[in-house]
Amino acid sequence: MLLNSKTNATLGHAPASVIQSFATLDLRAGVKALDDRWSFSIWGRNVTNSYYWTNQFVTQDVVVRYAAKPVTHGATLKFTFD
Repeated sequence: MLLNSKTNATLGHAPASVIQSFATLDLRAGVKALDDRWSFSIWGRNVTNSYYWTNQFVTQDVVVRYAAKPVTHGATLKFTFD
């Protein structure tokens, strides 16, 4: 789980530069060999698909906001060779 409190993207108290607090949930499950020679896991990041900004800036009369990645999934297969 990632928790981030409310913050400001610039110095001072610019209301347009406030990034609201957010929380994401990441999950991972897997199996591995008893001798640790291989492992397999599946994972998900931001599994609740929360929409939040990672950064923003204000230039003249334009506010630019960078949205974070949506939900992502994957699998990891790992082998160890000696």
